Amino acid sequence: MKVKILFEKEAVDDQYITGWGLSYLIQSHILFDTGENFDTLRHNARYMGVDLAQVEKVVITHDHWDHTGGLWDFLKINNHCVVYACSEFSMEFKERVKSFRIPLVEVTKSIAIDDNIYSTGQMQADYKGMKLVEQALVMDKGAELVLLCGCSHPGIVGMVERVKQEFSKGVTTVLGGFHLLNKEKRYIDYVVVKLRELGVQKVGASHCTGFNAQVLFRQVYGDNYIEVKAGKILMV
Repeated sequence: MKVKILFEKEAVDDQYITGWGLSYLIQSHILFDTGENFDTLRHNARYMGVDLAQVEKVVITHDHWDHTGGLWDFLKINNHCVVYACSEFSMEFKERVKSFRIPLVEVTKSIAIDDNIYSTGQMQADYKGMKLVEQALVMDKGAELVLLCGCSHPGIVGMVERVKQEFSKGVTTVLGGFHLLNKEKRYIDYVVVKLRELGVQKVGASHCTGFNAQVLFRQVYGDNYIEVKAGKILMV
């Protein structure tokens, strides 16, 4: 499946603008998160030949500014898409989406988003002493699965374990933010080792993963480490 990196904290070259958060285009018509602002998203999309007005579905992983920031101006130029959000997102978020008079699908359990593409369903995390819900995307390639994450607040190890159990298949590739930015080295070591034990063969650790964790993933995965940068097109 094709994934275009529209928004990330690093870029392939200086014609692309970087920022905090992420946004990926899947199979030309599914937008996965929207980064921190629309101007950057639109700029990078244009350089990649992407017409955001043609997007049909938008999946928002969690209700944080660096994943929803570009959504509101995006919806001003695209009023025919469907937005998929966790059912326990804030009422403010849901009412704001509905104000654009577009369909809002409130996700609780795993559901199909598109052909062979599914939401994990909402997963719960403790974030700064408060409850946070987050979903991720699963791409079913037949014999194996690809997991696409926003920030992995519920814990990337637990997310992979849940997806393996839910879909009864191995997760061989994981892309996105792993939220290891401020974690101790021993915890990062544990995550890297555990993902290998779970059968993850390729990793693209981006956004909020953190420099130290990215270095370790590169060392451990070698040629199977995927650089996730704005302007890049991945076949996963």
